[in-house]
Amino acid sequence: MQVLVNERLLRRRLWFSLASMVGSILLLLLGFVGSTIVRDPLLQYAVSLPPLIVGIVLWSRNQAYLQRWGPRMRPDGAITRALRGLDARYALLVAPGSRLPDYVLVGPMGVVVVVPRTVTGTVTCYHGRWRHDDGRPVMLRLLSWLSVRPTLGTPTAEVERGVERTRRALAQRMPADLADALPVEGVVLFIHPQVNLALQGCDVPSITLKALRAHVRRLPRSLDSHAVQQTVASFGVSPDSG
Repeated sequence: MQVLVNERLLRRRLWFSLASMVGSILLLLLGFVGSTIVRDPLLQYAVSLPPLIVGIVLWSRNQAYLQRWGPRMRPDGAITRALRGLDARYALLVAPGSRLPDYVLVGPMGVVVVVPRTVTGTVTCYHGRWRHDDGRPVMLRLLSWLSVRPTLGTPTAEVERGVERTRRALAQRMPADLADALPVEGVVLFIHPQVNLALQGCDVPSITLKALRAHVRRLPRSLDSHAVQQTVASFGVSPDSG
């Protein structure tokens, strides 16, 4: 299996994360210095609060980017290992575009948008409604809200949005007859081994990492090798490793 990584886009996103962190630190320092210089209590609040609020927002933005794109946090290594054994017709695309899903798998089955989640604890999907209980006390969650913690978010909406954007992009870059016949599906992939899934009437396929390769192999094969290569090339991402 090929692994195609858009390194240029990843570097740009990490630079944005770094800029958010630096901006956050500078604003927090500015608010602190301003509050020590100004003597009037009302002016102290006026000087210190705006930089504090904006600094916290930038810090949260930085943490969100690290959670999603930090080299130690990205799950593409785990996904690649889980797909080991698939032949060279398959390609995992990492960050294929700024408006595209983070992870896209292309192969004889067509295109699969992979939406990873690294949460632990119990995840429930009941007729399209998601809930997550990580098992921690509420007070501990409040105390650690500034730290890098994976969240469940809205997996169904993210899958549907990713599939739609992928279809739209392929329709613009590929011949109409091939793009119209190209299957594009989505899957929610739970990476962490310490996650328990309780699924009933879920709108999108939701599986653990161990089940990924079997899930891909069960999908109907509808593309020949030439169509697979053409689909991979339409994303415009060069090989990183195989």
